Formats: sequence, structure tokens, C-alpha cells
Amino acid sequence: MTSSELTIDRKITVHHPLEPLTAHEVEKAVALTKSRAGLSDQIRFVSVSLREATKERVKSFTEGIPIVREAFIVLFDNNENKCYEVVVSLSEEKILSWTHIPGVQPTMTFDEQLECEQAVL
Repeated sequence: MTSSELTIDRKITVHHPLEPLTAHEVEKAVALTKSRAGLSDQIRFVSVSLREATKERVKSFTEGIPIVREAFIVLFDNNENKCYEVVVSLSEEKILSWTHIPGVQPTMTFDEQLECEQAVL
């Protein structure tokens, strides 16, 4: 490992605060989100992406200093017809925020497209 690499959770190596989430980080974000009590079995993960660090944090990035990593997740609950935005701290392994976004329908997921196609057929 070079001095510019930082390791998170011993399995994730990132080189810069704006580096996209790794597959392991996505899995971790999904697992942390699914661990929330009372989560519907009809929740769809519309997207999981890096919640970018602030401009100040990126500018002050220094090799060897741990990088705070957060995931931004868009969920859709089919049971309640509700959209949620979730922020998960991968560094602290906890949910930072869970916000209902009223009146919003997120983009259609692949499995929803398949369900529509089957209904039409």
C-alpha cells in the first residue's frame, strides 16, 4: 500500500474523497439501511451513490488522514407509495438521516420495468 492509499474496514482502499463507492461500500450501505427496524419488505433501492464530501474537506485532503465516507440512497416503499432519501455513514457504520420526500416518485427500477412488461403480456 502506498502512502496515498487509505484503507476503510480493511477491505476498502480509496485514494481520494471523491472516488466512487466500491462494491463493498455499496453492500455495506445497503446492509446498514436494511437493518433499520420496521423496514418494509417492499422497499426498493433506487440508487446508492457516494455522498460527496464538502469542497472544504476535499481541498484540505491530505495523504494518510482517514477519509470520511458516506452513501446517499434513494428508496421507494411500494407498500406506502413513499420515497425516502437516506444518508449512511460508512465510516461510523450508522444511518445519519432518513427523510421522507412527499409527492416524489423516483425513477423506475429494472424490476419494476419487468413487472410492467409481465402485466402487459
